Amino acid sequence: MNNYLYFGYGDSKESAQIIHPSLNDLFEREIDETFYQNVRNKFNYYGLQSSLLTKSQKWEIHLQLHIHNEGETAKSRLFTETEENFDGYTNNLNIDNFFVAISNFLKFKFTQDNYLRGGISLKRSRFNSDEYLLKNANFAFRQKLKNKGVVRLGYSYKEELPGLQLLLPNYALNSYQDFISGSDDIKKLENSVFSLNYSLYNDIKGFSINASALHTITHSGYAQGAFTNENFIFNEFIPTSKGKNTLVNLIFTNYFSKLKLATKVETNQSFIQSPFSIDQTSELKLQNYSGDYSFSVSSYFDKWFNFSSGFAYRYSSSELKEETNSFETSKAFADFDIKIFESIKFNLNNELYVLNKENYTFMNANIVYEPKQSRWSGTVQLNNLLNEREYLLQSINSFKSYQKRISLVPVYALLSIKYRF
Repeated sequence: MNNYLYFGYGDSKESAQIIHPSLNDLFEREIDETFYQNVRNKFNYYGLQSSLLTKSQKWEIHLQLHIHNEGETAKSRLFTETEENFDGYTNNLNIDNFFVAISNFLKFKFTQDNYLRGGISLKRSRFNSDEYLLKNANFAFRQKLKNKGVVRLGYSYKEELPGLQLLLPNYALNSYQDFISGSDDIKKLENSVFSLNYSLYNDIKGFSINASALHTITHSGYAQGAFTNENFIFNEFIPTSKGKNTLVNLIFTNYFSKLKLATKVETNQSFIQSPFSIDQTSELKLQNYSGDYSFSVSSYFDKWFNFSSGFAYRYSSSELKEETNSFETSKAFADFDIKIFESIKFNLNNELYVLNKENYTFMNANIVYEPKQSRWSGTVQLNNLLNEREYLLQSINSFKSYQKRISLVPVYALLSIKYRF
């Protein structure tokens, strides 16, 4: 039987000065003013966790008791030198959560490599003086196929309570263009997750396959809502009982032992469907998709030189009310590792990005000095050697695509020295 006590405390503060002409229009200021936002988040928690593990040749039984108490505070205030706060833009949220949870997990081994595992837990929670019963369950099955890989099946059902961001009563400035607020309706978050994984490692023929699929169904939770004016987006969270997403990953790796090379082909696919509200009344269907494709080749020579090179492509799209936003990103890279002496290594990294038909090329280098018989070591980093001046960021946020150019630091060097005691 194992028992342990734990506790924690955190406190973060942030003060921002915001120079944004449109804020003066939003709040109908007679003269242009500088805006400020103060944000402070605090938390503390402590608890006791006890567990009892019983094993036999075929069975494992794990019983657990968990007692936990926590408190969280989220404060934010938007103001100017002449206005201490604005109605609807000040938050002072306090959350107190105490729970007792009992869990029981079972594992049955058919053979050394094949098993069936399941568990259930019940949690009684007092969340801001309201009582909730949270139920969680999971199931997993692993089957090793003779010379044909390993298959894993899984299912889990989870209930939990919302966090601070989902419950903010008023708006807080989240970025240069976005405000965000939560809901005053405390709703349990309920979802089911189905998973499938397959893996195969063939040492004789020199290849491996990893494939996985994850499908999540949201039974109860919060959906994003938004409305806009000419300059800002106001994001909210609205209770809902709909939503699903599917994630698929496939990796194929091939090893060429005579050449001492390895190639890897990988793809990631994401399909997300969730409810979305624009006018705070009607509920629409928001669909997001992203697909990543990449190929790389790497060496594993025993000598002084190795390399890794490849390319990647990403396509992202968002569809709402028959309107679609999308963007594409391409990347090519070539990395070189050179061992000059036993204690000196040189790395050169080259990357080419194609974003919205614009090219960005980066070159970085590292020189590492690490003698085996010394406690001292050092690294020289040379960054942005081609002196790129700016970079384009692209993203899709709900019903809009977003582009932003950021200024980059010109070519620069960093020196770090370490001493091992």
